[in-house]
Amino acid sequence: MADRVRAIFNLRNPWLILLLAPVLAAAVCLIYSFSPGQYATGFLRTGVLFGSVIAGPALVYWIRKRRQADPHVLALTGVLSVLLCLVATYCFFLTDYVTYPADSLIWSESEFVSDIHKFQIGYPIFSNPSNNESFIYPPGAQLLTYFLAHLTLHPYSIPVYRAIQVFYTLLAVWIGLLCCRRILASEAGFIRYAMVPLLFLIATNKLTNPFVQFLHNDALTQLLTIVAFWLLLRYIQQPSMLVLTLMAILPAAGFWVKQSFAIWAGFYCIHLALFDRPRSIRKVAVFGLVSFGLLGVNYGAGLLIWGQPFVYWLFTVLKEHGVDPERSWEHARNVWFYYVILAVGATAILRRSNFRDLLSPLLISFTLLAIETYTSGIAYMLNHMGPGCFLAGVWFVAALPKLWKGTDASWVGATGRVLLVPPVLYFLSVMRLPIPVFSDDTRRYVAEIEREFAGHDPSTILLDSGSWVYLNSKAVVKDRVAPIGDQAYSALTDLSDTRKRFETGYYEKLLFHGFNRSQWWYDGTGLPKSTGLRKAVLKGYREVRRIRKAEHPELPPLIIQRVESVFLFDEIAVFERTNSGQ
Repeated sequence: MADRVRAIFNLRNPWLILLLAPVLAAAVCLIYSFSPGQYATGFLRTGVLFGSVIAGPALVYWIRKRRQADPHVLALTGVLSVLLCLVATYCFFLTDYVTYPADSLIWSESEFVSDIHKFQIGYPIFSNPSNNESFIYPPGAQLLTYFLAHLTLHPYSIPVYRAIQVFYTLLAVWIGLLCCRRILASEAGFIRYAMVPLLFLIATNKLTNPFVQFLHNDALTQLLTIVAFWLLLRYIQQPSMLVLTLMAILPAAGFWVKQSFAIWAGFYCIHLALFDRPRSIRKVAVFGLVSFGLLGVNYGAGLLIWGQPFVYWLFTVLKEHGVDPERSWEHARNVWFYYVILAVGATAILRRSNFRDLLSPLLISFTLLAIETYTSGIAYMLNHMGPGCFLAGVWFVAALPKLWKGTDASWVGATGRVLLVPPVLYFLSVMRLPIPVFSDDTRRYVAEIEREFAGHDPSTILLDSGSWVYLNSKAVVKDRVAPIGDQAYSALTDLSDTRKRFETGYYEKLLFHGFNRSQWWYDGTGLPKSTGLRKAVLKGYREVRRIRKAEHPELPPLIIQRVESVFLFDEIAVFERTNSGQ
């Protein structure tokens, strides 16, 4: 056991930075605890700490080696220290994100937990569209998270659910490293110590992977994508029936996490038809029959279990959203650097000796990112492109040994490479400032919401977003904001049932975020037409009080690093039904 512990903390361990980062993050937490509420002071002290971490190891190496110092080792020592600080900053954020007790950090968390709650009490996960209580994603990520939480003996803990999403991301980084080793252009050398932290930062970047620490299907989708990519590389280099079987099964399994993952069945079939050697039409036909057949079985099973609502929520709603080509183009401009690193990595890696083996994985990586970019035009967020960007990062990280060392081993060459590091990290969107995400006021905010439910039957109270208040009951309330927003955006329904429930006082009490703003999620701009829900609420209910919005630490101007939904910390209007509405 002692030998294993020493091996883990050996300076040659490429995972060392990820092991040290939580320790450094804990030190940052301690710094802010000494000056509560004084964020500028804490930030300056953290800057001193990070400056010491960055400069210290390089200075020690220079003092020890002097004239014998290798310029590339010295430069890389500084780069590794920067990566350590960036990973530690992300871990510092996780202390707030993971431990937050309410499932209200982004819009999907409420429905994620609601699906788990439905499964617990035996309620249908997909129900009649007029109920407005279903999610537009399959339940695979939710149910797997619930199963893993059971193994931790905390099956109803929202922080545990979020920690499991971080676990998915760590697994994705590990599989990504295995992929890098299969496509390495040369021996990794000292640069291998940068590969794990850089993969981790790309897997959690704030541009296309902002939600992997939240309750969303993004983390598990990214993990399954890199597993699918690894299986392809493994089959190309070491064909076997076992790997081919896993390739046939994986798209059907991934479908239960995200509908679009079924595309891997097509990718695999194209590879077998065009790039596999020796080529076999029979193999392609059998593989396609099995893989697409399993997808068909999944569809049939969903239809059998949940009926037409299964089709409506998973396919009809998203189809009616439509793709805005102008928005897709804007998203392509936002992620241009990930296309660049994919091209740079491929250029550095591909040679005549490996061209035939790696051409198919490269084309699939590019195609996946291109398809994700186009279909991301359905919505405003860029998280749909996370898996494709992670694959681009794998190609780039795999090429690091050649890109870093190059042919110039001089001080000038090493200096030039160091100067490229900050802009690369910036355009990868992995740079964050170590400023607390939440203040103590957020706990007050959660407590006031919970107080509105004290002594009441939860089924009689509608909280627009957030399901933690219903977990200890049998209640599954209708008219949640995410399902209503999805349907209203697609113009699929006139929401007459919801308007009627509001007008007639169906609920004893209503809690709405941002009701008194013009941009109210139930009836705001950006929708094809007004839903009429604001008028319906005012007809059946009267506002009795407001829960003050949660105050967040102020960030410096032009620093955009918040990925949680600020709307879900907004002022809450509390309504009670009028006599006429009862």
